[in-house]
Amino acid sequence: MDTRSQDILYQSSYYYLGHFSRFIKRGDKIIGYECKTNDLLTLAAVNASGIVTAVVMNKKDVSAEFKYQNGDTNIPLSIPGRSIVTLIDDSIH
Repeated sequence: MDTRSQDILYQSSYYYLGHFSRFIKRGDKIIGYECKTNDLLTLAAVNASGIVTAVVMNKKDVSAEFKYQNGDTNIPLSIPGRSIVTLIDDSIH
């Protein structure tokens, strides 16, 4: 909060937390994953139905290529610079 103007200032972390909480719910279990680059931040969780949610954040200014793999699922993807994407994998159903 700007104490002089009494305006609320939202930092980028406010939006990150909102994104994560929209897709990863209470009771979901954080699962292990392998990220082969330091340019991306990742978090994966599985819910009670077995649906995997993976959140990937590109912390660089340029787009990054990566591959999502889970069992037989193998998808090459690109993520724009300074962005977050969420992958919802219900391929086991």
